[in-house]
Amino acid sequence: MTTRIDEAFAVMNLSDSDAGRLRYYETILESELFLLLNAELNDDVATPRIFNIEEGDFACAFDTELRLAEFAGGEAQFIEVSGRNLSTLLNEGELGLAINFGAPSENVLPPEVISWMSAQKSEAEEVNARPEEIRPPSLPEDVVCVLDRKLAGMVGFANHAYLADAVYDTGAQMSLLAFIDVVAGSEEAMANTISEALHFSGFEAVSIDVMFLDASDPIAAVFAKHGLRFDLPRVEPTGGTDSSQPPKLV
Repeated sequence: MTTRIDEAFAVMNLSDSDAGRLRYYETILESELFLLLNAELNDDVATPRIFNIEEGDFACAFDTELRLAEFAGGEAQFIEVSGRNLSTLLNEGELGLAINFGAPSENVLPPEVISWMSAQKSEAEEVNARPEEIRPPSLPEDVVCVLDRKLAGMVGFANHAYLADAVYDTGAQMSLLAFIDVVAGSEEAMANTISEALHFSGFEAVSIDVMFLDASDPIAAVFAKHGLRFDLPRVEPTGGTDSSQPPKLV
């Protein structure tokens, strides 16, 4: 089975470009990874198995459970954690990341790369002001494609979203992404995800405001009339560990 990290790794090696490398790092950050542990998780404290190689100390993670089991030679202790949270935890421990050993995307990310990745958290500010006018979006098609790709991976966060241009009472016109019926508590993470998507795609100069609305809000109907709609994937709750709240590493 070819994974998203496999594909991004192959593109990076073929293109040998900054865009390819940024896309590869972004894919790792937004993936769910399986971190190999020394022992069973104890009171939310995880002890990763550390490998000492020439470049330093490295934790070992995989993008599927099967790959981890094949590397470990059978059953092994592990935790599932988002790449974004794992980069932060590894950076705090000054560790590198050995990822997908034995797979097509086998790679070693030194501590300095992990440090850089953990710092790539663009801050997006939620808009509280109500726009006076909503117009069809004017963003270039390549930016819209980036948003479409990113929103397609935001499973279960909201029902749908509209992209439009908003005119505020100051006369300023901004691109605005309005999320409809958002899961409570996820607003900040969603706004930052959109900002990071632009950053990793090379559109740092593009600014998009983000708004969160209930479907019953009258302005939602205005967005529906003039905006470009994106339907977000929906999933049923399945239980299990919440990888957005990782344990502590020791």
